[in-house]
Order: sequence, then structure tokens, then C-alpha cells
Amino acid sequence: MNICNLMSVVNSATSKPEDGMSSILHVNIRSLNCNFDHLCTFVAQLDSKPIVIVVSETWLSDDSPVSLLRLDGYHSPICQNRDSKRGGGVAIYVSSMINYRIENTFTQLSEIIHITCIPKHSRDFTVIGMYNPPSSNKDEFICAFDNLLESISVDKKSIYLLGDFNIDILDINRTTTNYTNAITSNGFQILNDEPTRVCDTTETCIDHIISNSEDPSQTVTTYKTSFTDHYPISISIPTKKITAISTENFPYMKFLHDSTEKCKFLFLLSHNLNKSEILNMNNCDEACDRLISIIRECISRFTILRRNTSKDQKQWITNEIKNAITKRDQLFKAYRDRKESLDCKRAWIKQRNRVTTLIRKSKKHYYADKFDLAMESKEKTFDTINTILGKKPDRYFSR
Repeated sequence: MNICNLMSVVNSATSKPEDGMSSILHVNIRSLNCNFDHLCTFVAQLDSKPIVIVVSETWLSDDSPVSLLRLDGYHSPICQNRDSKRGGGVAIYVSSMINYRIENTFTQLSEIIHITCIPKHSRDFTVIGMYNPPSSNKDEFICAFDNLLESISVDKKSIYLLGDFNIDILDINRTTTNYTNAITSNGFQILNDEPTRVCDTTETCIDHIISNSEDPSQTVTTYKTSFTDHYPISISIPTKKITAISTENFPYMKFLHDSTEKCKFLFLLSHNLNKSEILNMNNCDEACDRLISIIRECISRFTILRRNTSKDQKQWITNEIKNAITKRDQLFKAYRDRKESLDCKRAWIKQRNRVTTLIRKSKKHYYADKFDLAMESKEKTFDTINTILGKKPDRYFSR
């Protein structure tokens, strides 16, 4: 076991999950490249980070720089891009606190990602992110969607489908009737019914959360924010809160000297384990506590523990930006309530543009200052570049 993995074992053994709720979020982003900073600020302001984020209308291509689109606290995004033309696309961000598996979905639907999430202390669950273009043949889509639901309905796990389906369930007609019938006949239901896209003349519910779970503790939230023309929606799901301890939020280890010190460390650890008679203990809890104590004692003899002070948040998100976003959403609410008022619309658009300008200036100044401070150090310069690119250097651990 290498020393990095050893530290992970110690950390995991001392982290106990707490009962609680997590959430799955859907955002129609209308260009992930253009609105990524707005997504970062939106997620940073939530009371708790969603365990999964589904993003539709990413407008990415296979040549898009995905490494620049990493969210703090999440794995690299899983992307399904359009092959032949611009627009559309789906991406999923999964919390770095859990593992996941990408599933092969045999379906006629092209803009879809199917994953199984594997929390350490909770039951596995399925998340499917989708996008159905507004110009699609709705009858063909409903037929393919019906086949998809039928194929996954045999799964005993909780299943959550989120996306922009471009079928307005507030407008009762033949299409919506066939769509809802396909959903309910396979044991699923649409969990949200508030408008998710509000324009000057229309209010539609075309972004949906669909699930086979009937847990009464689940709640759906519609976030009436305005960085795109769709409202983000989320569902809280019963799971256990996992306290992830990684090199981002725990003291990392750095050996004092060379490989000779590592050999001494392993010899001492082996010696202390042999004389501890842990395997002969009858009480499992006491044995685990003793094991962790021995490992920590040996680590403290041969390493320096340093606190990693980096915050799990984009540090260019200032209080000025947060306050400007709050004001933007307040003005948007006023405009939504008084759509006939041109003054309300102008005030909202002006504030929306101000938020975008503040974010761009803040990022520019933040990274310019970082490069100025790192000017005389190649190591710090490359650290700053890695931060911008979403890469995590391994230099903190001795090899």
C-alpha cells in the first residue's frame, strides 16, 4: 500500500456518515463555455452542494477544452456531444465524494448519459441526463423514450431522469398526454410542475425530473434565477451525507527525508503492528481504534503534516459578485411580476450584464495577481496554471 493510500485508509476509518438528504440538480446552461462561471457562482451559493449535476444544452464539441470546465468538488464532467451540428449536448458532474459507473444504454435517443452512482454508505442509484431538441419529431421521441423507460424499469434501484425534454406539461394536448402516459405506464412520474422557462409571453414547464422513487421525503425545488432563460431544478434524495476527506481538505503528508526514511517508517509500522496483537482482540471497534492509533503514531514520527488551506470554492467569487447576483435575481422577479414594465426589464438586463462584467474582471484580476506573486518561482507558476486547467499536482507526496 503506498503512503497516499495509507493516509486515505486512516481518514476514511475516522469519518462517519451522517443521516441526511442529498440533491440532484438540473441546469439548462445554453452553452457551458459561456455560462460556466455563472454555474460556478450558482453552485457555490447553494446551502449544500448537489451530489450530481445534470447540464443540458452544453453546446460542446469533441474539441472543447473540458479540463477548463471542472467544478470544484466534482469529478471531470461526463459529456455527450452532438456529432454533426452545433447546439444540444448533455454533461453530468458527479461529486468527488462518490464513485460512479457509466452504463451502456441501448436506445435510439442520442443526447443521453446514463450512470450508476455508488455512494459508500448508501444504496446505489441511477441518474440519466437527457436533452430532446425542440425540433424533434415528438411522436418518435415518445416512442423511443417509452422503450427506454421499459428497459430500465426492471432495475430495482431508484432512478432519476433529468433534462430539457421540450414538451410542455402545462399545455394539455395529445403530445403531452402520450408523453405522460408513457411515463406512468412504466412506473415513473414527473415530480415537478412549476414553469421552468418564463418568457415575455409564455410560461412553460419543459425541464423535468422523472423518477420511479415514491419516497415521501423527496422534495423538488425550482430556483428562479436568471443566468439562462431556464430555471434550474433539483430534487432532494434520501441518502447519507458522506464526509469526504482528501488532499483538498485534510493535512497532506510530506516525508522529511529520502527513501531510507520510508523504509524506517514501514519497519516501525510492521514492528508495532506485530507486537500489538490486534488480530487477537475480540472487540472489533477496539481493534480498529488501536490500528488507527498505531498508523498515526508512525506517520507523526516520519512526516510533516501541513494544512492545505485551499478552499473548495472558486476564490474569485467575491462578496460583491454574490450581492450583485442577489440583486439581479430580485430585479428578475420584479420584471417577471410586471412584464408590461419596460423599466423593470431594462433594470434586470442592466444588472445581469453587470454580474457578467464583475465575474470577468474578478477572474482576470485574481489570476493576474496569482501570476505576479509566482513570477520568481517556476513551481508556483505551474501550480497556478494547473489550477486554471483544473489539474491537481501530485508534488505534495514523496514518490
